[in-house]
Amino acid sequence: MPAGDYRIVLFEKGFPEHPFTETVASDILTVLPEADYPVMHLTQNVLWQRRDGQIIANQGDMVYFALNSRNYGAAGKVGVILYLVDANDPTKRYMYQQADATLEKGE
Repeated sequence: MPAGDYRIVLFEKGFPEHPFTETVASDILTVLPEADYPVMHLTQNVLWQRRDGQIIANQGDMVYFALNSRNYGAAGKVGVILYLVDANDPTKRYMYQQADATLEKGE
């Protein structure tokens, strides 16, 4: 779809000549130009667990993370960074791991 602003109007399937009241069923949608850089998005929640499959981890336990994501932008190199946030003080964030990858669009 070309970039620009589009007026969206809702109507019942098969009856385009009878749109719903525009005060509740009309809006403007802005479509941006296609990105010329990678745009990563998670496709499901991050899974994390201990080596034995349990989700409660104690200090010293081996922890594994799995995530599914997709590149919705242009092909290119991306860096995925995993941060841990202190549950008692959310202002404290710690970089846990970074992985770099070169992805095609849609990967």
